[in-house]
Amino acid sequence: MKKFTKALLVCLTLLSLMPTTKVRASHCAGAELLYEWVSDSTYRLYYKFYRDCVGIPQPASVVACYYTTCSPNQFYSVTLNPVVGLLPPPNPRGLNNGDDVSYLCPGLQSTCTDPSSALPGYQAWWYTATVTLPSRCDHWTFEVSNSARNAAITNLCNPSSQSLYVSTTLDNLDAQGDSSPNFSTLPVPYTCINEPYTYNNGAYDVNNDSLHFDMINPLTGGCGAGSNPTAIGFAYSNPNPALACPPGDTDNFNLLNNPLACAYTFQFNNNTGSMYFIPTEQQRAVLAVKVTEYRKINGVAKKIGTVERDIQMVIVPCSNELPNFNIQSNTLTGGTLDPVSGTIFACSLNPLHFCYTANSANPTSLLIASDNHGTVISGANVIYSGPPDSLKGCFTWTPQPTDTGEKVYTILVKDSSCTPSSGGYILQQVYTIPIFIFPQTAILNDTTICSGDAANLQAVGGSDFVWDVLPGGSPLSTLSCTSCSNPTARPTVTTQYTVTANSDLYCKNKDTVTVTVIPSIKVSSVDTTTCVNNSLQLNVNIVAPPPGNLYTVSWSPATFLSNPNIANPIISNDTATTQYIVTVASTTYGHCTVFDTMNVKVLRGFKLHNNDTDICKGSFVQVNATGSAYNYSWIPTQGVSDPTFIAPTITPDTSRRYVLTASYPGCRDSVQSFYISVQPVPVVVAGANKTICSGDTAQLHASVSPPYVYSYLWTPDSSLNVDSSISVIFSGLNTTTFHFTATTSAGCKGTDSLTVRVLKHSFLVVSSDTAVCPHDSLNIHVTGDSLKSFYWNPNYAISDTTNANPTIYPVGNVRYTVYAKDSNNCRDTASVYVTLRPAAVISLPDSVTLYPGDSVQLDPLTNCLYFTWFPPLGLDNSTISNPTAKPGVSTRYKVTGITEFGCSTVDSIDVFVAPDSYIALPNAFVPGTGPNSQLKVLHLGNATLTSFHIFNRWGVEVFQSTDINKGWDGTYGGQPQPMGVYVYTVEAKTFKGKIITKQGNITLLR
Repeated sequence: MKKFTKALLVCLTLLSLMPTTKVRASHCAGAELLYEWVSDSTYRLYYKFYRDCVGIPQPASVVACYYTTCSPNQFYSVTLNPVVGLLPPPNPRGLNNGDDVSYLCPGLQSTCTDPSSALPGYQAWWYTATVTLPSRCDHWTFEVSNSARNAAITNLCNPSSQSLYVSTTLDNLDAQGDSSPNFSTLPVPYTCINEPYTYNNGAYDVNNDSLHFDMINPLTGGCGAGSNPTAIGFAYSNPNPALACPPGDTDNFNLLNNPLACAYTFQFNNNTGSMYFIPTEQQRAVLAVKVTEYRKINGVAKKIGTVERDIQMVIVPCSNELPNFNIQSNTLTGGTLDPVSGTIFACSLNPLHFCYTANSANPTSLLIASDNHGTVISGANVIYSGPPDSLKGCFTWTPQPTDTGEKVYTILVKDSSCTPSSGGYILQQVYTIPIFIFPQTAILNDTTICSGDAANLQAVGGSDFVWDVLPGGSPLSTLSCTSCSNPTARPTVTTQYTVTANSDLYCKNKDTVTVTVIPSIKVSSVDTTTCVNNSLQLNVNIVAPPPGNLYTVSWSPATFLSNPNIANPIISNDTATTQYIVTVASTTYGHCTVFDTMNVKVLRGFKLHNNDTDICKGSFVQVNATGSAYNYSWIPTQGVSDPTFIAPTITPDTSRRYVLTASYPGCRDSVQSFYISVQPVPVVVAGANKTICSGDTAQLHASVSPPYVYSYLWTPDSSLNVDSSISVIFSGLNTTTFHFTATTSAGCKGTDSLTVRVLKHSFLVVSSDTAVCPHDSLNIHVTGDSLKSFYWNPNYAISDTTNANPTIYPVGNVRYTVYAKDSNNCRDTASVYVTLRPAAVISLPDSVTLYPGDSVQLDPLTNCLYFTWFPPLGLDNSTISNPTAKPGVSTRYKVTGITEFGCSTVDSIDVFVAPDSYIALPNAFVPGTGPNSQLKVLHLGNATLTSFHIFNRWGVEVFQSTDINKGWDGTYGGQPQPMGVYVYTVEAKTFKGKIITKQGNITLLR
């Protein structure tokens, strides 16, 4: 879709560049799109565009879109750029790109060079690009759309609003390597009103494929996806002239016999592409031709490509009588002229000759002829002669077998007299002579083969071939087929084959071929055997008929040979079995060669892979030896299972060297040996089992016989001082079974075992670690299996060091260790750690005095956690450390405290209760925030204030209260009072109802 968009953008850009006036908005007069095969799926595209010089400039580049039916949703595009300089062939006029192609009389200018000229001019612009198709398919389409057609076109409806669309198709699946048909005639011819005119595009095919021609409607359309090319409608008439297209048109155009204004005289030949008509008015008419290309593939004619060509016929007011063109039948040799179709029939390989004439009725005519034989008919020769008003062309050609089929030979005759009636144009006619070449039956070339080879025969010319054989040769059965064009022949003697075809209408239909068979050279040889480092003469037997047949000999490879180009070379120092190929080539009959093979087997001695080895007595050695077909012998033979076998087993009774000898007739003996050392199998005694106490050590000592150099190993080895000695020391803590192994260097070994029993070292059981409070005592204990003796340490603060349950009296932290023996005299120790706990502490004052109604909190200094007070009377809680006491009478309280470790202690306190309350006043106070900031009545015990008065020195009462808890703050009437002495009177009642009165002086300080 992106490629299509790009192409559309190019077209729209071109449209945007066009001027607004109708006559300058269009320029397309003719075009074709061709392709030329380059390699594989790579093609060179040519877009040949013919520009009406009265129009916008030619495009700077052209976008060609392409797609395939094999991938219908894939669209591609490629940009074609202008050809630089001279246009490629066919280019008979030697034009450069952009040249004016108008045929004008000398000195006249067309609109291409003079925009004010009345003579229409056209330029040839060719564009090219190379494209590689991404895949193989039998139908690819390339297309170009150019906008717009020139407005001067008379046979199309609204031409300047239509694009010029051309396309071409190709098949790169079944016709890989094909190039499109090409044209040798320009598509913008000029002719005169009311003058008969013949024209041919001069189409030809470089691949000699068959071409078919069709008239089609000119096309318009886009490029790429959605291009939708459609036929452009011809101009048409209407009873109402205003409704005609263009308005006022009176022509009734059709594709069959009136595609331009010619009074229905138009004729078209689908086989040659020739057209004939008599134009009836001045006009510029567009005609479109489609050329279809066919090729026979697998015996079936298949369409492999098409090309569309847009032609613009320029009909001008002039007068030019058509020359009289004739083929001179009396000059025709090597062919036949069909008077109806005008076709010349001829045979391949037969020389063809004929002449033709073009005669003008106007004696002032200057006729000039050119033709397409150089591009269409390879190898043909044409010679022109005659006076200016009459010319003669003579054609000579010998067609080859590959030239079969129809050739469209076109002759362009121009009248360059430029008379006033020519209108300034060099007028021309195109005449066509179809030439059809029939195949001539032939078998391609006699051949010579060697005996046993095959020859591929090829018959050409005709069809329905029937093969036969002439007497004296091999039978017909030596052909692979008898009714095909290319059988394979395998004769055993020289043979002549014949073929007959159905092409006897014009050409011969029978031919003979000779296949000469050269007798085979006979080569024989015999495979042979030699030894490494020996020499041997080889020989091959050669019989080479017929007499006089010379030959050469070649051995391959040439390795180790004295001369590889003789029948009996000498092979020397060969190191490996070799297959030699003997090639005997005839020099008399160069391509006849025979081969034989000779296998030369080389006995390369033998290889004894055994090194000197050690084995245990009673064991055997398997010999590992490889070698060729020798005779073998072992020395000595003692213990050898087969003394004549290359790889026996050997069971020696003692150490000795064994020698192997390999022999072969004509070869030196090969000798190799190896030594077998026989080692004893040790007899091992590890020793008696042992019992030890845990923590003790034991020496283990083994014995080995017979005497030899052994290596030793005790396993397991984790509790041994070493593991590779015959004598070791065991120091393990667990009962262990040991295996002792003695081994020779060859691995001969003997093994024995013993067990060391380790008695357990923990047979004592003692009391667990414990703790005790100061001044307390406790018992510790010890027990054990088979306990024989023991003692405790240290020997202080213990009742008895030899007692199993002694009493201890520790005065600090101490560890008591017991040392013991059991009945096996194995020792063990155990211990008990005794921790002395911190002593319990309680400290109380000896006594405290309370007044009636008061209470006291008993708060001892202590490290105890648990408490019991007695008696509980008068206490708020008897099980806490600091109860509040308010006894009614004097009481002694006793407290018992216990620590977190269970240690306890006792203390007591006397709480005395006074008989009555006590009242007093201080003699001075300081107002403010201190402890004596107010003057209050002091009392111990419960008391009730009846009156409290304070007077200054002038007798003024400055304070009074009946609340024993209120005091004077040193102010009067809200004003601080001066320092000085003040008088007070107090009356109060005690807890027991006693009236107390007090009076005196108080000093106010500041």
